[in-house]
This record gives sequence, structure tokens and C-alpha cells, in this order.
Amino acid sequence: MSICVRTTSFALLIAWFGFANMVSADRKLVHETIVPAPIADVWAAFTTAEGFKSWAVPKAEIDFRVGGDMRTSYNPDSTLSDEHTIVNRILAYEPERMLAMQNVQAPAGLPNSELFQLTWSVVYFTRKSEKETHIRMVGLGYGQGPEWDMVYNMFKDGNAYSLEKLRERFAPAEATPEAGDGKDQPQDISTDKNESSQKPTTSIADSTQSDSSTPGAKTSDGSEMPAEPTSAAAKAEDPTFAFQLLSRLVGGEWINEMKVEDGKIFRARSVMSRGPDGVSLASNSWLGDGDGMVAHGKTIIYRQPETGVPHFFNVDERGTVAQGAIQSLLPDTLQWDWNSTSLDGSRRSLVAIIKFTDNDHYQFSVTDTAKPAAQPSVTLEFARVGKAPEAFLKLKTK
Repeated sequence: MSICVRTTSFALLIAWFGFANMVSADRKLVHETIVPAPIADVWAAFTTAEGFKSWAVPKAEIDFRVGGDMRTSYNPDSTLSDEHTIVNRILAYEPERMLAMQNVQAPAGLPNSELFQLTWSVVYFTRKSEKETHIRMVGLGYGQGPEWDMVYNMFKDGNAYSLEKLRERFAPAEATPEAGDGKDQPQDISTDKNESSQKPTTSIADSTQSDSSTPGAKTSDGSEMPAEPTSAAAKAEDPTFAFQLLSRLVGGEWINEMKVEDGKIFRARSVMSRGPDGVSLASNSWLGDGDGMVAHGKTIIYRQPETGVPHFFNVDERGTVAQGAIQSLLPDTLQWDWNSTSLDGSRRSLVAIIKFTDNDHYQFSVTDTAKPAAQPSVTLEFARVGKAPEAFLKLKTK
């Protein structure tokens, strides 16, 4: 099953954007990490197709020259010429020291994709030792306003995740930092006048537990997000971290296909996008079989006033309404308290779990808390694709 366009990908790594008349010189994204590899190897990982495919995407073509294009896709079957291909143009470079790029094509369907071409990014390479390279990635061109806040927040976490994947590409398995040691993890030191501090902060890609916390960012409505939690237990209780995990669902489409007991095909599809405040989320979902799909549900995920805890509201095709809280269960798991009421007044209490197995796959399970065994009654494996195959788009006729 193919995987694909995700904002926490190369697009997340180097596509920075903004309205030309709203750009703020004070607002930029800066991420840094130490890669355990010689600078020549790290340079090749950015500038050659094979190198880039080794950590970032399954499909890439790179015409490495000033004015040349870097064409990438998260779909291994991509021809690198479709609307979901990410294209970044090389503006300038100094071998093994600096690479500047600008996005000229964003993947179709990505929120605010029309803004991509108005900004640029610069990656700096510095030799730290014979076997270590310091990477500093700078995104420039961010402005102010709700659209900017949505884009800024989306890429803030995604860029950190991408740098972590680069570091992991070269880190020996036995040397990979365990959660809690804080060694060489990507650091986000973005500058934003909407943030109360410019001190380094730990990103979602990093489960580091440090002894101090950092101030949180303010959203477009002026409310201050809680500081990034600094321990596993704190993250599990922190609503900001839950929203960061939920943000992984944005970008591309999520699909599942399987054979059920009678040998028939079962299909599921969902698409998640961001709300106008850059924090809330909205999704549509469909279920179907070999004959086609039907609309299944619409979900809104929002911050509970005063507490900031993620809550959701869902309506399905039968008119059943479900709502409840969402909390993070580390390291990569979300629990949804699914309390539903049907049109006849009957109620059910379910627990839905989303567990990310990697950035482009998750396992979805549902447990009926009223049953004594309390075992999942539904378990589905979802994968991200740029655009769902035709079988997932065909709707049943009524």
C-alpha cells in the first residue's frame, strides 16, 4: 500500500510560505540538530536522489544545479509529474555548507498550498567533527494572521520530525537516544513575535525529558498555548501534546482495505484538515465495499474553552451524535472517549484508540466498555496516500 504526501515530510522540511505584503522579518522557523555522520554524507543525503530517498521519501529526482528542481513524492508509485508531486527549486548552494530552495509546486489538497511559492528556505551544514555534522534549517517569509498561524504551527512540528528522521538515518541502532536522555535531538529555536520566548524548545519528534520547560506559543486569537511538557507523564496530561499528535493526521488521505470473514472487500477512507484557528481540526470519513462507498461521518475537533483539552463532536450517516475528550497516551497513541447517542435515545460508551506505527501508518481500534472482556471489537490498519485510489472515491448510488 502506497504512502504519501504528508506535511511532516520534505514539504515540511523546506516549504515556507506567506503573503508578500504581510511578511514579518521577526518571524521565522529555525531548527537544529547534530547528525552522526561526516558532512559529505549528510550533504549527499540532501542533494542526491538516492541519498534523499534513504531518509525522507520513497521517490525522488534531483537535478542538482542552480535553477534545477528537486521532485519528490511520498507515493512510491508516483511518476513525479502529477499534482501531488512536491517540487522545490534550487536557488543557490555552496557545496557542503549551504543549500537554499524555494517551493514551486505543493501537493494538491494541502491547506494554503497557494502560499508555498512566496517563501524560501536555507539549510546550513557545519562540520562538528570527523563523524558529526551540525544542521541548521531556517524557514523565511512567515507573516501574521490566522492563515500564517496555521501554517507556522503545522511546519514547526513537522520540520523537527523531518530532522529527527535524518538523524535516525545515520544513527547506529544501539546509539539511538532513548526517551529521556536528550542527546542530539532536534531543537526548535524558531523566532516568532507571537511566542513568549525564543529559547530552544523540544519538538513533537523528540520525547526528551528535561529539567525545565519552555513557554508556549500564542495562537491567532491571542490565547497562550501551554508550555511544552518536559516528561512523559506531563506530556500525557498536556492538551498541547495531544493536539500535536492529532496534527499528524493532517495531509493526504487515510485509507484501509481488508477482506472480511465472508471474503468481501471492506474499505475505509478519511481526510483531515485544519480549522480556521490553526489548531482545531475537521474530518470527513467514508465506508464501503466492492460496490462503492457511502459517507460515514463528519468530525470536528476543538479546544474545550478554559481548559484547552481536545474534545470532538461527530455525526454519522444514521444521525447518531458522539462526543467526548481526546487524550494522549505516550508514545504515539491517542484515546477518544466516544460517547454516542442515537436518534432513538439509546446510548453507548466506546473507547477509540489511534496508535501511530510511523508517520504514515496508524492502527485504529474500538472497544465497547460495556462488554466484560473489554477487547477491541474493531481493529483497522490505515495508511496515508496522496490521493485515494478510484475504488475509494466511487460512491454508491441510492
